[in-house]
Amino acid sequence: MASHKRFHRIVALALAATLVVGLFAGAVGVAMADELDDQRAAAEQNKRKKDAQRSQLETSLTHTDARLKKATLDLNTVEARLPLAQSELADAEAEAERAEREAVALAGRLSDAQTEEQEASAAIDKYSDKADDARVDVARMARESVRTKGQVSTLGIVTGAQSMEDFMRAHSASSSAARSQSRVLEEVQEAEATARNAEARLTAIRETIAGLKDAADQAAVDANAARDRAAARKAEVDRLITEQTTLKVTIEGERDQTIEQLKQAEKESQDWAIEIKRLAAEQKERDRRIEEQRRKEEAERKRKEEEERKAREAERLRQAEILKHKAAAARKAADEAKAVGAADAHKKHEEAQHLEKKATEVAKAKPAPVQASSSGSGSAFISWPTSGRRITSPYGWRTHPIRHVRAFHYGIDIGDACGTPIYAPNSGIVIGRSWMGGGGNTLSVDHGKNRSGSNIKTRYMHLSSYAVGNGAMVSKGQLLGRVGTTGGSTGCHLHFEVLVNNNHVNPLSVLP
Repeated sequence: MASHKRFHRIVALALAATLVVGLFAGAVGVAMADELDDQRAAAEQNKRKKDAQRSQLETSLTHTDARLKKATLDLNTVEARLPLAQSELADAEAEAERAEREAVALAGRLSDAQTEEQEASAAIDKYSDKADDARVDVARMARESVRTKGQVSTLGIVTGAQSMEDFMRAHSASSSAARSQSRVLEEVQEAEATARNAEARLTAIRETIAGLKDAADQAAVDANAARDRAAARKAEVDRLITEQTTLKVTIEGERDQTIEQLKQAEKESQDWAIEIKRLAAEQKERDRRIEEQRRKEEAERKRKEEEERKAREAERLRQAEILKHKAAAARKAADEAKAVGAADAHKKHEEAQHLEKKATEVAKAKPAPVQASSSGSGSAFISWPTSGRRITSPYGWRTHPIRHVRAFHYGIDIGDACGTPIYAPNSGIVIGRSWMGGGGNTLSVDHGKNRSGSNIKTRYMHLSSYAVGNGAMVSKGQLLGRVGTTGGSTGCHLHFEVLVNNNHVNPLSVLP
């Protein structure tokens, strides 16, 4: 399956990284004990990461749902404002249209007033001209009156007349002049009065025009302002709707993406869980094989012990029978010696008694107890891997013999000559056989579970040679390899590690 291939690639990378660390750092005993442990550790780590990612995605989804809910409510609120904004805009546009109509009406009235203003101005000009003409006539008559010095009178006309006709003509002329003067004066007064009225009317018309202009301008300003305000509110509502819609779409997209990521994380977490179960099943099968091997070995040991016991019992009975025959022969010899009065009769009698007693003791002797198996729990679960017991470097912190820095020593160094046999401390499966940089030739063995249920693994470094291959089933006491000085080593020795549930422990705490 594709998922299994992906798992194997990840595990391969993890193993490669572990090997690189071992090669360059030169540290011994830091890596996991075997590939299966590495695979399971990598799978568990990846599952933890996916579970953490899933938890984060669930939290993110909760927040996204809250944001989406708020965005939806905000959008609904803004959308609810849209009809009001549209109504306000319609009212403003209606008001603007009304103002425009009023402005048109005011423009008509203004045009009429301006026409009336022109007519009034023309009338003023006309009456002003007429008044000016009348003033000219008045001025002329005044000059003529000055020239005659004002001496013309009715008496003068009478005394100066040459005839009645002259008198009548002179009197008529005088009366006509007087009437002309009076008429001119009236015309001047009338023209001036008309001009004053026209001026007053013109002033009123101009004030009306100014008021109409102001009203029309203000109506246009108010209409435009109302339209602008309504358009601005409408634009604001449209903008908010666009923003909220965009935000809602964005959040929905994020939510969909988060849900998809969550589904993927859940699937991958399930895949890792399946892989962990598979690896656990593989480990369980390995433990079963080891336990089965141990039971076979135990059964074989008991069979051999029983055979040895039976052989010893048969040998005891045979020896007892031999002693019995010797005792009988000795008793017969003693009786014969006593009968003839031999000097050594007493001695032979004692020898016969001694043989009879020994034959009885051997016949009644209990079989030797069977020695307890060393494959049980506690410190007896594993035995020493070599015949030597000399520890040249203990477990724990030390100054590294090559790098001369403080470093933790994850095992014990057992001083032995190169070529010394290394034996399996208990039955198990070889789970690793490879070059480990500073560790040199390295062998790892999984011994399964002890009676307390703890998994026990051992590891051996700096070997000069191997006696078993990777994956081999080994019995307790079987030859694994030989002591050497490969890798980062200053001399022949065995670096020996013990792991309980994949955690390093001091080997001395579990050795007998």
